[in-house]
Amino acid sequence: MKPLIWDIPDDFKERHYMDYNWRPMEKRTSSSIFMQGKHLPCADVGGIKCSQDPKEYDLIFASSVLPKEFTKFDCLPNNSTAPLVNQKVLDILNKLCSNDIQAFPATIIPDKGSRNNFENHDYWVINITKKSEAIDRDNTEFLYLSKSLGGDPYGTKKLVLSEYTEHFLSRDETLKTLKIVSPSLVQAFKKAGVTGVQFIEYKDYS
Repeated sequence: MKPLIWDIPDDFKERHYMDYNWRPMEKRTSSSIFMQGKHLPCADVGGIKCSQDPKEYDLIFASSVLPKEFTKFDCLPNNSTAPLVNQKVLDILNKLCSNDIQAFPATIIPDKGSRNNFENHDYWVINITKKSEAIDRDNTEFLYLSKSLGGDPYGTKKLVLSEYTEHFLSRDETLKTLKIVSPSLVQAFKKAGVTGVQFIEYKDYS
């Protein structure tokens, strides 16, 4: 069976429950460090400087809804580059693929200007530490900003995944925004009734 893609559920696509862009860039850990498919911390990941000490990571998300609303979901759709999951999901990942991930504690607070007042610590940012060559390059049509200049592809016009992935959870080697999930991990999520995430076949990806 072909792997699947970790995606935001259709009914969440019009809005992000968690906003990672609410603070000035110089005061916030860039979520790009979690796109590299590498173990952190490190001094330099893909040319992006990151903290040597995970305690210094500034993983703060802003929510437009109260905890009683967002804690209904095990995975929180967000506009960072990393999954945001609760302890239930983290337990599944640690059981099946602890070598494929790292977990960093996240803080969720109200949107700027909100009259709400809370600080939630029930969720974890998941750094996917493995990369895989999931894309079938012979049958995929890539999109380039400047192919003639040797630039990397930023997306696909037609995406086809390969039949095999060696990891439960990984980022694609070429398109690091793609979070690749093995069918066995998908089944584990479904069996546990995990909410807030959907897994799609490559033909449905856009």
